[in-house]
Amino acid sequence: MSAGSLEVSSLTMLNPAATLTTVSLRSSGGGTTTVTTPAFLTSVIFFDGTPQFAPTDPPPGNGSSLTLNTAALLFDPAAINGANFSGGSSNVAGFAGGNGGTFTANTTGPIVVNTDIDASSGYNFVDSGVIGGAGGSVNLTASTDTVTVNSNIEASSDDTGAGFSRKSAGQAHGVLR
Repeated sequence: MSAGSLEVSSLTMLNPAATLTTVSLRSSGGGTTTVTTPAFLTSVIFFDGTPQFAPTDPPPGNGSSLTLNTAALLFDPAAINGANFSGGSSNVAGFAGGNGGTFTANTTGPIVVNTDIDASSGYNFVDSGVIGGAGGSVNLTASTDTVTVNSNIEASSDDTGAGFSRKSAGQAHGVLR
């Protein structure tokens, strides 16, 4: 199956030779998406929360959740060029960023991470002094192979300072098997 952009809540590809190929895979609204496919290729995964730009906007949204069940995964500029499950950011004083989402990948083959995966809280308003939403979760399981990480996986942040900052409330979760 090929699509320029794909927004789904659940997708199962039954053809054992099928490949899900998209330019981007996006979800919004904090929901959960499960994709089961023998092969998966996309240029980037966006499951981040919606931002808050003005006081009349709703508060920042939480990152969404995605479960990928596939043969193998490669996060690399030539394959899946990053994944974002971070909470939405706030540009309004006194509002914290949204909670990070959850990314779960289950494979029988290898998982290689050569580009960043982010599931942290959203950014807080400049110098607002607030602590953001809770950090998210990243769970990578290669049941009969290896998980190799050569880039950043961030599920919680504490990068306070001048300008926008992220400081997650509570602990994040990460599992590599």
